[in-house]
Amino acid sequence: MTSSAWRRKYFATTRGQIVQLLCNGSHTVMELAGQLATSENAVRSHLAALEAEGYVRMSGKRAGTRKPHFSYELTPKAHDLFANAYEPVLVELLEVLALTCSDQKLTALALDVGRRFVHTLLSSLKRHKTASRLKTVISKSCDAGIPLNVVQHNGEIIIRGCSCPLTSVVKRRPALCDVVARLLAEVLEQPVTQQCDHGVVPRCEFRTERPSGFRLTNTGSANG
Repeated sequence: MTSSAWRRKYFATTRGQIVQLLCNGSHTVMELAGQLATSENAVRSHLAALEAEGYVRMSGKRAGTRKPHFSYELTPKAHDLFANAYEPVLVELLEVLALTCSDQKLTALALDVGRRFVHTLLSSLKRHKTASRLKTVISKSCDAGIPLNVVQHNGEIIIRGCSCPLTSVVKRRPALCDVVARLLAEVLEQPVTQQCDHGVVPRCEFRTERPSGFRLTNTGSANG
């Protein structure tokens, strides 16, 4: 089974969904059970397994009506679930290109490559409305083993990655996040901004106006 196929299968499980929910911050058992529409005991069982695997840890306590609730977060090891083996090759390729190209030329090359990639995967989207395009982008990403959390806030759609599929690349070339934002804007035909975290564990975050007809389920999945 390929790496992306394994990730796709893993993130479709309840345990994988818990990892996705925790990628945006800590949650209590009760919060996770509500998001997943399952029992708290089932969530506790999955969290215990994830703790044993080294992917989840307790992060603190929150006040409750009768007793405090423990919250859980992802460990640094959990972000290995989202890493890609081609990153080192891509890093070196960009460094070699940077020796002979200006930053402007390098950005233009990245855009050209990105447009070719987008055309291959999303060439049929031209006849669809923006809501359908956004739903397809999210679905294709998850199918490729790159799960996304999507939330709606103040009329915006915020797309967050649990990690970054180009972690070691953007550490050296953070401007590539702007390239991705431009590609998304071209696909959706509306402005997209990036607010990616380029810290110790880079995480993707892109924002765009909520398209008419686009809605989310209670688990953050997209419907359109």
